[in-house]
Amino acid sequence: MVYRSDVVANPLLAIPISPAHTNNYPIASVTGNPAAAAFVEFVLSQEAQQILANHGFAAIGDTSAS
Repeated sequence: MVYRSDVVANPLLAIPISPAHTNNYPIASVTGNPAAAAFVEFVLSQEAQQILANHGFAAIGDTSAS
């Protein structure tokens, strides 16, 4: 198994990307932890989603894995 983001990050890897398998990474914070809540808020923000997209991760709700 190779992560799509690793293939995108390294153009020397010649591995075809298959949309047949996708990984979902749930995110949640523990109750009463302001730092954890702030982290979750940031990850879900447009800014963080753009950073993740720049590294080959699909946007929240995008299951195309293209």
